[in-house]
Amino acid sequence: MAHEPDDSDLKRLFAALREEERRSMAPSFGAMCARAAVRAARRSKFAAGWVVAAGALTAAAVFIVVVTLRPDPPTVPDVGKWESPTAFLLRSPGDALLRDVPALGTSAIPIIRFPNVPGGTR
Repeated sequence: MAHEPDDSDLKRLFAALREEERRSMAPSFGAMCARAAVRAARRSKFAAGWVVAAGALTAAAVFIVVVTLRPDPPTVPDVGKWESPTAFLLRSPGDALLRDVPALGTSAIPIIRFPNVPGGTR
């Protein structure tokens, strides 16, 4: 009669190994989704706080820069003295004759007087 080896210890060790593997396996999909949702909610609250803080800090920095580096207010030119950059194109050589009102007894054309002609004019 042959002696049969006792496999009960081997079966118990394999059962323990299977149980350990089952515990170390990935959790179910539902459990993973639930954990991910909880983590995302924590992160979004934390990230929103940082975004608000960073935005407030940026706004304060911009305000300080604008207030301290503000240039002098621009000078407003006198509207009555303003002349367009192309006004010179409207000026002509005889422009002064058209702008001035002649006085009575004078002429815009110069009269040449000759001293040796009787009456002084020709």
